[in-house]
Formats: sequence, C-alpha cells, structure tokens
Amino acid sequence: MLAKTGSAELWRARTKLATLREAAEAARRARRALLGLDELKTPDEFVCPITYEVMQDPVCASDGHTYERSAIEEVLALPEAQRKSPLTREPLQASLFPNRALKNRMAAHEQEVEAAAEKAVQKAREADRTSV
Repeated sequence: MLAKTGSAELWRARTKLATLREAAEAARRARRALLGLDELKTPDEFVCPITYEVMQDPVCASDGHTYERSAIEEVLALPEAQRKSPLTREPLQASLFPNRALKNRMAAHEQEVEAAAEKAVQKAREADRTSV
C-alpha cells in the first residue's frame, strides 16, 4: 500500500512539475514576443536533436551528446537491443548526467538577449522623445 501511495505522490509531483515548466515556458515565449524576439533564431546547441525543441532539462548520454531528459529517457526505456544513440547509432548505457554548463549558458543567453532588447527599446523611446 505504501508503494502505491508513493507512486501516486510521485506521479502528482511530476505532473505538477510539468505544468510549472509549461507555464514558465509560456511566460518566456510571451516575454520574447513582447520584446520582438520571437523571430530571433535559437542557437542550435540549445535544441534537442530528438524533439527539435529548446531543452529545459539537458542531459549528457553515454554517446557524449546532449538531449532533453524526457526524450532520451524514452529511448533508454526501449529493449536493450533497440537502445541506440539517435545520433551515432551506438549502444547507449542507462546513465545520464545533467549538462549544467549548457543549462547555465542557455539562461545567460536568454538574459543577454532580453537585456539587449530592453536597451534597444529604451533607446528608441529616448530618440522618439528628443525628436518631438
């Protein structure tokens, strides 16, 4: 009974975490659109080679490549004979390691882009005020 309760609590926590991540991503996209950044190209290294989406939880797999955790976990859940790298087709080991350096770089990039856009907006407003 305790195992079922723990599993249910874990499922609820994962569901809530997924909801929070989706809300944070929606807020990020809305802010980028407001600043006119929605057309800006995302650096390729921020995009998961499986989902083609910007990674939220980048992890390194045994093939040395970085993937979105949930996407590569689906590959690792396959039978061992099918558990191959999506990029190199090498057999994958089950161990994953957080790519903290990439996650930090992604956050820094986002802040840099937003700061540059806000600065550009401020300069444009100042130019409008002085031209009137």
